[in-house]
Amino acid sequence: MTTLVIRTDNMSNARKLSAELKRKKFVKSVDVFNEPALSGSDWIKPGRAATDEEVKKLVDAMMVQEEAGKYYSASEVKERVFKKIKEWKKKSAK
Repeated sequence: MTTLVIRTDNMSNARKLSAELKRKKFVKSVDVFNEPALSGSDWIKPGRAATDEEVKKLVDAMMVQEEAGKYYSASEVKERVFKKIKEWKKKSAK
């Protein structure tokens, strides 16, 4: 079986297209999903590739942070990550 992903401009057109596709004998199933707008915490979701627009927004946000001097060196990031992992392990052990 092969999966085809189609993005439409609105839900109304998606429903119309899905109704047409369901009439085809070779179509096994049709699902319509309304993807909500991404929030600041949704930049990375496992198994989902970022769109070009999302990547551009991420790069823009990173540039603003860099210009404001709000960034960490690799060693600072490593230290912060290990600290958070250690805290998480303590919480998980309880």
